[in-house]
Amino acid sequence: MIRPMLRSIAVAGLLGAALASNPVLAAAAPTYRADLSHTQILFSVNHFGHSIMHGTFKSFTVDLKFNPDKPEKTTVSAVIDANSVDTGFVPRDNHLKTPDFFDVAKFPNLTFKSTKVEKTGADTAKVTGNLTMIGVTKPVTFDAKLVGSGPAMGATVYGFTMSGTLKRSDWGMTKFTPNLGDDVAFTIESEVTTAPPMPAMPAPAAPPAAPKN
Repeated sequence: MIRPMLRSIAVAGLLGAALASNPVLAAAAPTYRADLSHTQILFSVNHFGHSIMHGTFKSFTVDLKFNPDKPEKTTVSAVIDANSVDTGFVPRDNHLKTPDFFDVAKFPNLTFKSTKVEKTGADTAKVTGNLTMIGVTKPVTFDAKLVGSGPAMGATVYGFTMSGTLKRSDWGMTKFTPNLGDDVAFTIESEVTTAPPMPAMPAPAAPPAAPKN
């Protein structure tokens, strides 16, 4: 009775020592997060056949579970602040926030949640998920491409470009169609990293009070 127990303890000890001495087995899988300081959500649309108008969303959060060894196990979800839409022209941005377009008072956020990641090449994949916009949820697919990867300041970084096109009318956003383009092209540039989030920048100091006469 005692000998088998001692043998089990010895085997367990040897196994533990082997795991501890193998850095690949002993180290926990790294945790990646989206680096929001190097992430942009961009869109473009044809403006009445005269030009291509570009815009961005400046405020969003991303929840990422990235697996570089098995990309198909990667999941991503995002919440985008519709009120942060920015095309570089305030009157147009204010119009985009009305019920004609994003109706931000009623629908403050756009959300995306992935449902499938399919590897299509050595550095490419298709990311499919559900996009909810102005209260309507529809599936969308983005083409993803690895831009590059490697060490950076003690962390591991992967950089991606994701692109795709959707018809805004599928979500019920039909104002000015077809003159204002129905097809909206999206591009997402992002880095994922094992580095911890950067600390918030301190608030700027208040300017000195004006001297009193």
